[in-house]
Amino acid sequence: LAAVLGCPADDVDLYTVVYQPFETGMMFWRQADQRIWALTTAQLDQGFDAWWRFQDEYDGGDQPVEDPPEGLLQPIRGFGEVWNTNGFIREALGWATGPEQQATVPWQDFDDGWMMAAPDGTIFVMIPDEEDPTTGRHSGPLP
Repeated sequence: LAAVLGCPADDVDLYTVVYQPFETGMMFWRQADQRIWALTTAQLDQGFDAWWRFQDEYDGGDQPVEDPPEGLLQPIRGFGEVWNTNGFIREALGWATGPEQQATVPWQDFDDGWMMAAPDGTIFVMIPDEEDPTTGRHSGPLP
């Protein structure tokens, strides 16, 4: 991973995030840049999986409501906006498995990517796509 990430570009910063777990991944909103990140974990057994980054465009309006399977949740607000309007995100993550939670997490920028620790302490190494920096691959969760 060090060869892929390159050198640290800055010190570790602490960011306030809102986090929500899903059947096969997670979403988080980072307060500092008002962006929503979606990470899928369905293919991690192959070494890396995908992430996407979206500008938070939720305007407070109503969202479509579906009845989730028992024990699961439909995401709401900004997460719901991304989940409802991007079928590939919905397919990649599945339903939410718990409610949104606020947390403070460590984040470090590198020459060629980022590292962050999720609220449960697992570490995600995120590498942006060279042609489209709003998507990429990640190696997490690492212990």
